[in-house]
Amino acid sequence: MKFVKLGLISVVVIYAIIWAFTLAFPSRTIVSRAANVAILKDTIIHDIINNKIPTGKWFTYDDQNVNIQVSKTTVFDKPFVNYSDVEYDADTLYLTFKHNNETFLKGGLGVYQLSPDSATVQLFYVFTSEWYKPWEKIAQIVYDAKYGGQMEHSLNLLKGELQKQ
Repeated sequence: MKFVKLGLISVVVIYAIIWAFTLAFPSRTIVSRAANVAILKDTIIHDIINNKIPTGKWFTYDDQNVNIQVSKTTVFDKPFVNYSDVEYDADTLYLTFKHNNETFLKGGLGVYQLSPDSATVQLFYVFTSEWYKPWEKIAQIVYDAKYGGQMEHSLNLLKGELQKQ
């Protein structure tokens, strides 16, 4: 009985130490990649919103059950930035990734017209975790390495599809 009691106390203490350590980690992590495209911002947004370039042509997923919904309306509860401080001309398309009608990821596509002849397209994913789930916060540390390559590949495919037209 002493060993069981010692084991339970040890598990609780180790969990408390890990939990206290991960309180310093942010509960929201944003992973992003960007690419320049020699097309105007309005054309990019129009082509994606009107499904002239379906997400299946530029997003790479192994699972065919993944459904990506594109919207001009935000899918996030809280804003990321104070919009009064933003001085550049940007539009954002919001992405919701669903598998079997269950949302597993939210993100977006920011399109910035920084020069008169090209636009910058920024693909971003937003990962959130609860304060009482330290294992999720620890997992967010490696999300840049895990999703970065796929994001770059998707942006290159999007760039190719946009420049075909």
